[in-house]
Amino acid sequence: SANSLVENSDAVISMPFSSPSVYAKIKGIPSIFYDASKQIKIDKIVSHNILIVKNKIELEEWCQSLKLT
Repeated sequence: SANSLVENSDAVISMPFSSPSVYAKIKGIPSIFYDASKQIKIDKIVSHNILIVKNKIELEEWCQSLKLT
């Protein structure tokens, strides 16, 4: 299930407004929404207190900020 995948993840990237990132946030796992389609018209918004990134540069910056071992 999606929940077991999230629980075994170091970080979660999901489509905007989908449940994996919300569940990860609840579990304390770093998570973002990634709007690769650029369908969301607002820049850098937050939904469910989760950042929405809109391009590869923002995605790379978020990944680098994780400092996972």
